[in-house]
Amino acid sequence: MLEETATQEISASLDDTQGKIAPLLEELGIELVINLDDTWSLAVDDLDAVATAVVAAEDFAREVVRQLEEIDTAYVDGVDASSSSSINDRLQETWASLSAEVRTSLSQGAEAALADAEADLGDEARNDEITAQARLRRLFADKVEFRGMGLNGWNEVRDEILTSDRPVLLLVDMDFSKEEGGAASTGASLLKHALDARNPGVFAALLTHTARDEVGEQSVRQEIERTEQVEPGRILVIGKYRLSDDATMPAAIRDLLVLPVGEKLRALARRALDAARERAQARLDQIQPYTLIGAVASAQKEGAFELDQPLRLVARAQREATLEVMRDATFAEDLAQLRSSTMVRTYLASAAPGPQLTQVLHESVFEQASTVNALGLPIEIGDIFQVESLLPVPAKQQAPKPRHYVLLAQVCDISMRGRGAREPEVPVFVLHEFRGVAKSVAARVNPRFHAVGFFETQSEEIWGVNFGVRLAVPAIAIDATVYNDDGSSKIVLGHKEARHMAASWVNRELEVQRLVGNMITEHAAAIDLLKGTKNIDVIVSRLAAATAGAATTPKAGVTAQIDVDKKVVEYGLKRVGRLSSRVAASVAALAVSYDGRPGFEMDAAVAKLADRH
Repeated sequence: MLEETATQEISASLDDTQGKIAPLLEELGIELVINLDDTWSLAVDDLDAVATAVVAAEDFAREVVRQLEEIDTAYVDGVDASSSSSINDRLQETWASLSAEVRTSLSQGAEAALADAEADLGDEARNDEITAQARLRRLFADKVEFRGMGLNGWNEVRDEILTSDRPVLLLVDMDFSKEEGGAASTGASLLKHALDARNPGVFAALLTHTARDEVGEQSVRQEIERTEQVEPGRILVIGKYRLSDDATMPAAIRDLLVLPVGEKLRALARRALDAARERAQARLDQIQPYTLIGAVASAQKEGAFELDQPLRLVARAQREATLEVMRDATFAEDLAQLRSSTMVRTYLASAAPGPQLTQVLHESVFEQASTVNALGLPIEIGDIFQVESLLPVPAKQQAPKPRHYVLLAQVCDISMRGRGAREPEVPVFVLHEFRGVAKSVAARVNPRFHAVGFFETQSEEIWGVNFGVRLAVPAIAIDATVYNDDGSSKIVLGHKEARHMAASWVNRELEVQRLVGNMITEHAAAIDLLKGTKNIDVIVSRLAAATAGAATTPKAGVTAQIDVDKKVVEYGLKRVGRLSSRVAASVAALAVSYDGRPGFEMDAAVAKLADRH
């Protein structure tokens, strides 16, 4: 049996959800909600069916206990929720005292549970089907008029509802196979017929257990739009999984406010992308051969990738085309709707952002590490590295946790010239610590840190740069990450890069190979000299660090290993991400500003004065 505090929490959650749904319905003018589902056509008062379902379906048994407890905790005092006989004994005692509405809800839920037990439904889907009607009634009945009806009941009132001036929300189940005359896809046809009435006061949503998350909901909606020739944005799809968690329902209902204009906006953006492609192709056709080859020659001089140059030449045409289309005057009325402060405020206040928002915000700040590494893209400001020790872990000690750092050097210091060298050559780069700086968006950030965004898409933690902590890393360790498709800093003597990349970086690998060859030769000679020496492994490890320009301890910096036999030099470094160029340039400027901040002379003087007293 649920504890009384748990019941109070459920009640509070329901009140909160109802409070968020009510403004949405009010904004749309909806006073009537109709749920079309074949379950409503089943038995209305059948204790025997309820008792049978309690024995046959554990999900239904739990739902019976929940509904009884929600009415009054006295109904479940002394009931063993894990025992079907205990639940049925209490039902037998209290059935006559239950309201007709509760008896109907339990009876219909029992019929649905028994029917679904024979169907090929998963546990979650079966539970959604059992609880749907009771939970829908709980969500809406206290705020608006709520009606539940099956296919035959809908046919009797359909024309009246669809031609009425009274705004109505239709929540339609997809599967009507439990009712005579219905089928597994009847719901889609009912929705199509409702939308064909062209009544702006009719809002329609499909309720289905086949959509298990918001991605599934969008997929089902787009499939119905395609198969039923429904205009995009006219219907909403709500997965029944939301009924198991009241708090998620407002996030679905609120889309009724913006779905039509949102789909128009999506179509406008699609048209802008098409126009950009056409404009870019037209511009590309206009470019003379000498301009095209001149751009390639310029790239070779700069150390850039030659094959990217045609895209750079048409970038302006692409940008201008998208700007023109997105300012289409025919979208003025829809833009005014999007600018409606009341609508937007109601929409945002009704539910927390969905999980996709974190991913989108991540993509707006970070480049995808797998793409950067797989393509062997050059080192740039904003590259993010993970530092992990390669040294053996001493007995009874834990391996140090990986740390992250970001490269914020000057662009001219990082740039690789055509011959595979920097001008001047930079032997060491200084990285800034990159770490979690706040547990959430609302948390306060230390002034030494600059918050950047969601580095890990599965977490709400905000990552940022710590301007006060730095790490010196050999340039060769940084450069080596370009030549490994997993971003690791591993150099195998004799390796020859096969991927297409800028000639400057192809030439750079030749220099890296030369330096590594010298390291391996020098290290092999040192090992020969030390043969027979006590603690040779420790000494060789320290020599490897010195030879590779690395640190001898994880705390001191990046560690390294040299394998003479395999002819490999490896650093404890891996490229794991990249800030977008826009964000990287801004953060680099802030780093320079932090370094150049003035001393606080007045604070120091006040401190000295205080010391005297």
